Amino acid sequence: MSQCVGILGFRRPFGLGPLVHPLEKKPRTQILWFSDPECSPCRQMVPIINRLQREENVEVTKYLKKENLGRMDQYGIKSIPSFFNPETGEKLEGQVSFEQLKSIL
Repeated sequence: MSQCVGILGFRRPFGLGPLVHPLEKKPRTQILWFSDPECSPCRQMVPIINRLQREENVEVTKYLKKENLGRMDQYGIKSIPSFFNPETGEKLEGQVSFEQLKSIL
């Protein structure tokens, strides 16, 4: 695929999308994590979440259940731990593997 290069080195695939500065990174995918400090499965998810952030350049925003019941209702979250991708609307509930979590990106 050819690229269009502007005067200042900005690039984009020819005819597609906005100009992107060569030093600008790809926008990070955001995942919402609904959790609770007293939840054992939630604590067991920490190494998997850290791996996802490190390997897949994902931004994980943690929401505590007690403080975000309205947000949980908004996204249809019924249990914790739960993960929600606001870009795609996909969600996972319960303790999941790295591959399962990666599938909602």
